[in-house]
Amino acid sequence: MKKVCIFVITCLLLSCSSDKQRLYGEIMNQLQLNIGSNRYNALIDIFEEFDGRFPDSLMEVYLAYKQDYPEDIVSIEMRHFMDIFNKKGRWVGYFPIYNSDDTKIISYILLSAGIDGKLDNILEPSDKLHLDNWKEKLNLYNPDEFDYGDAAYYKYLNDSYADGIKLDCRKGYINVRPYSMWEEKFGTKDLLIHLHHLGGCIK
Repeated sequence: MKKVCIFVITCLLLSCSSDKQRLYGEIMNQLQLNIGSNRYNALIDIFEEFDGRFPDSLMEVYLAYKQDYPEDIVSIEMRHFMDIFNKKGRWVGYFPIYNSDDTKIISYILLSAGIDGKLDNILEPSDKLHLDNWKEKLNLYNPDEFDYGDAAYYKYLNDSYADGIKLDCRKGYINVRPYSMWEEKFGTKDLLIHLHHLGGCIK
C-alpha cells in the first residue's frame, strides 16, 4: 500500500511539473517576443529622445505621457510595461544607472520578476547603480546576459557618453533558462531583460 501511495504521489508531482514547465515555456516565449519588439523599452527611449534625459522612474514616464494624451490612451500604452511573470500584475522593474558622480542617469536596466513571480530587487533611493557595480548590487538569474566586458571598457563607455557617442545594437532576446520548481517556489532573484547600452554593441 505504501509503495502504491508513493507511486501515485510521484505521478501527480511529475504531471504537475510537466504542466508548470509547459506554462513557463509559453510565458518565456511571450517574454522573448516582447523583448524582440522593444515593447518594454520603447516608451522610455521616446521619453529620452524628447526630454533629453532618462526618467527617474516608470511613473515619471506615465505622468509625462498623461500631460499630452487622454488617460485611456496612456493606460493602454503603459500596459507595455506589464511584467507577464509578475503574479501581482505589476510593471517590470526599472533601475537607472548613474554616471560616476551620481549627477546624471546614463543608462538603465529592466528586470522581470522571473519564474518566482515577484520582483526581489528593491533598492533605496540613495543606493545608486553604476556601470561597474550593478552586477554586485542586483541579485539576478542572468547577470551576464548583456556583458559589456572588463573595467577598462566601462571607462571607455563613460568617456564615449561624455563625447556624445551612442550606438544602438540590440540583442533582441535573452537566453532561456530551464524550468526549475525550486526557483519557482523559493527563488530570490530577478530576470534581466534589458540593459540600455552606451558606446558599443552588447554581445
